[in-house]
Amino acid sequence: MVGVPGRSKACHTCRQRRIACGLERPQCSQCVKSNRVCAGYQRERVFILNHESTEQALKSHAQAQSQILGNHARNGPGTGKTKGASEKAEECVPAKSREKTPPSSPQLLGQIVPHAVFRQQLLNEFLYNHVHEDFRRGHPDDGMTPWFMLLVDQPLMTKALEGSILAVCTARIGRIHNDTALINESLKLYGLGLRELQKALWNPKLMYDDETLAACMALSTYEVMECPGGTHQGWLSHHNGLERLIKLRGAEAHAEGLGHKIFLIFRTTSSMDHKRISYLLDPKWIEIPWKKFPKLPYDRLIDILAEGTTIMAETAYYDDLCPVHLLQSSLNLIDRCWKLDFQLQEFYDELERMNSGPLFWAQPCKNDNPSDDSEASKLFPLSFYFCNLMVANTCMVYWTLCLILYSGMVALYSVMHQLSQLNLDIESFDPSAHPSPRCAVCTHSVAPASTPSPPFLKTTDPAQLPPLLHRSDFAATARNICQSVEYFMQEEMLVQGPAMTVMPLSVVIATAKEYPHLEKEIIWARGILDKVHERGLRRTPSEVSILILGAGWTSTFLIPLLESRGITYAATTTGGRDGTLKFKFDDNDKSNAQFAALPKAKTILITFPLTGKDQSRHLVTSYSATHSNAHAGSDDTDSAFQFIQLGSTGIWQTPEQETWVTRHSRYDTTNARAIAEDELLELGGCVLDLAGLWGGKRQPKDWLERVVKSKEGLKEKGSLHLVHGMDVARAVVAVHGEFATERWMLTDLFVYDWWSLALGWAGQRDSAEEERNDQNQILRWVQELMIEEDMKALPRPMERLGRCYDTREFWNRFGIVPINARI
Repeated sequence: MVGVPGRSKACHTCRQRRIACGLERPQCSQCVKSNRVCAGYQRERVFILNHESTEQALKSHAQAQSQILGNHARNGPGTGKTKGASEKAEECVPAKSREKTPPSSPQLLGQIVPHAVFRQQLLNEFLYNHVHEDFRRGHPDDGMTPWFMLLVDQPLMTKALEGSILAVCTARIGRIHNDTALINESLKLYGLGLRELQKALWNPKLMYDDETLAACMALSTYEVMECPGGTHQGWLSHHNGLERLIKLRGAEAHAEGLGHKIFLIFRTTSSMDHKRISYLLDPKWIEIPWKKFPKLPYDRLIDILAEGTTIMAETAYYDDLCPVHLLQSSLNLIDRCWKLDFQLQEFYDELERMNSGPLFWAQPCKNDNPSDDSEASKLFPLSFYFCNLMVANTCMVYWTLCLILYSGMVALYSVMHQLSQLNLDIESFDPSAHPSPRCAVCTHSVAPASTPSPPFLKTTDPAQLPPLLHRSDFAATARNICQSVEYFMQEEMLVQGPAMTVMPLSVVIATAKEYPHLEKEIIWARGILDKVHERGLRRTPSEVSILILGAGWTSTFLIPLLESRGITYAATTTGGRDGTLKFKFDDNDKSNAQFAALPKAKTILITFPLTGKDQSRHLVTSYSATHSNAHAGSDDTDSAFQFIQLGSTGIWQTPEQETWVTRHSRYDTTNARAIAEDELLELGGCVLDLAGLWGGKRQPKDWLERVVKSKEGLKEKGSLHLVHGMDVARAVVAVHGEFATERWMLTDLFVYDWWSLALGWAGQRDSAEEERNDQNQILRWVQELMIEEDMKALPRPMERLGRCYDTREFWNRFGIVPINARI
């Protein structure tokens, strides 16, 4: 509707020029062609229904702010009045260059109105019930004050930040008062915050604003508190978004104010990720953000933590190194570990000098834990108490870093012990003379490690390395973390105290699961995480609906389906990639430590093949023993667990098999996978034997060159059965809802003829000159075979194709049909 005010969708630049806009985002084509700055598409729609002026609204906010803080000072400890509230309200002037939220209509019953006064009331209530007194009383520039405190007495915010803050505050207050309406309202506000954040990221004026960064952090906090999707994927998405946004903003943008505070929090969380190397280790990111503030001891500790987790990340390619390069890399990492150990000792000595009294002391443990044995004593009869929460958090991070470092050093020394038997000589080794085709360094996939130098390592001989001494007992450090938890879980620590235990306990679980003798510590830590869940943190659920053991190709279809249906899940991979849990099944490992680290689930989906006798029994009994209501080590198991094994229809490939094969037909009982499946069925599990899998990047037509190599080979090809990954995912969800101890056969209800497919696919392939002969050859083979076998048309009759699978029973039983059939 040209000429109607407010209806134009053009960018601001094209509207001012009064020309047709191309409507491209983030910059329209008209502005790009004319070399102009595209002003974007953000509209300022202001609806003011109350009759207060902005000045009056700000004064009302200051009065309400003073009243709230005064009530907290009278009713609770440590909530004194914030100085300068009225002065800031009088001086605050709305900036026209940024989209701010004006005072809106009066509050309606059952709704949260984005008005500055009401928002500040919610924010103060949230802080009073979430942040410990030690941190509320801190100065904004002391480095330890939570970033939420900087929003106090700030009447004007961008819409993205306001919606996000309202979501967090409303959710917390709703949980405190068990108010379902407030919790539901917080979810709506979360959606509003997401939409406004997306708009801000498209707006050149707001993209790199501190409040846009804060909105992303607030939404991440909401995911930690509420976990609306039932998994940690939402939090991981926000975390990755924060990582990219902070990098784009540059180190200089995080030297002060809100940006600096959020950077410190993100840096701590990111430094705990030992699976990859971050840009935060670049010297400019270690120095520039502190050019206006001196580094506190805690900041220096995070510097050491970042370096330590980087060392662990560099061991990811160890399986791909030849012995000499493995020795060289191990010596390099050991040298760096000793340097970090020296820095840690210096840090702890300085921490003790800064505090006049003891950092912590032992007291008898007061709380119970599910892993405690009633007939014996508590697993941890003594607990550590600290002089204040700030010191406690610093000690907790220090011990976490020691645990990561010491366990890594033990593993590296074990590698060195094995290599010492080979009598390798680094100095005389010439990699170009004898390159290994499987070595990542020899093939130049990874840069070679440098040879260590004094003062920490004075030798390159593995047999002459300095002894580890107390560092070899890293379990003692893990127990220090566990014994400190009771202090953080006290009621007066609110939510902030328990939140500080999540990452250290996760490191304890991840480290201890590699060592069978620490199984009880894992169960104890999981019990604590359950209590943290009850106190208001829901990012790492200890119980999910479906646990996917082996998140491979099938999970690319299953996980989106679970998320769309609101089914909670957790997934594992052997390396712990993409936010999954690290788990590698080993039937020779008779300990339950790895299983104890997994969350409890109603359904356990096994996507990797189990073969032979006892593998299914080992997996089922180990998981059940560590996740039943009984204590670990008892004979009682939880029969409610639903185990689903993804198998293969290949077990029905037997001589003299009838034409039509159903799940009741005879199968090869000597097949290794069939033996494991039979064992799982005896234990009450379910088996889904799948036909050929396709979907996504796995396309059957790409198999043509591998399958059809000669005319004789094509002649032997008969039937082909397939099932799409999405239909496999739907089948898993169906069995999860209506579990039955059965062996099912899954196809897409079609029987394909290889000749027919080869004829069609050969004609569809690119007609490049180098491929034309191959295409014509396959087409000629099909034509010649049809004449030789007297086939008048394709597809061939079922009797000529060989095995034909009849899988109607599964789809009829669960009331669904394949939706991705007919390739």
